[in-house]
Amino acid sequence: MPAHITADPPLPCSAAEHRQLDFWIGDWVMEYTREDGTIVTAENRVRKDFGGCVISERFVLPGEGPQGSPFIGASYSIFDKQTGTWRQLWVDNMGDLFDLRGGQVEGQPHVFEMVNIEPRGPEKVTLRMVWEDVTDNGMSWRWQQRQPDGSWTDRWVLRYKRR
Repeated sequence: MPAHITADPPLPCSAAEHRQLDFWIGDWVMEYTREDGTIVTAENRVRKDFGGCVISERFVLPGEGPQGSPFIGASYSIFDKQTGTWRQLWVDNMGDLFDLRGGQVEGQPHVFEMVNIEPRGPEKVTLRMVWEDVTDNGMSWRWQQRQPDGSWTDRWVLRYKRR
């Protein structure tokens, strides 16, 4: 390359760590099983926005919101260069807000977890989400709660299938 020609600087979110959650991008049909054995289906649309720096999610679960309306939630996830972790802000039509932080689980290339950084409520419940069993066309997503002994129990397990 001649001395007077310089290469374009890399885009702000082009490094590998900014692509760790790319497996989640797409249109998904999800299902979960209620305690009574009933299978419920939901939709999730996940996109890259803001020049590829932010992953935005829109989640719709028919009939599970207030008075049988849809349960609707949205999140924004971004790789925080200052801390070297992912951050996600979740909000929904039930009035919930979760601020989560985390990343890929070391030694487990298809396991990714994010933990709420400010435990909620008087009991200081710590929650996390875990993506696992990731393939091109599906994955499992677990919403878990930390128990007093340090173990985690599932509160909600969604099975994703690419639309």
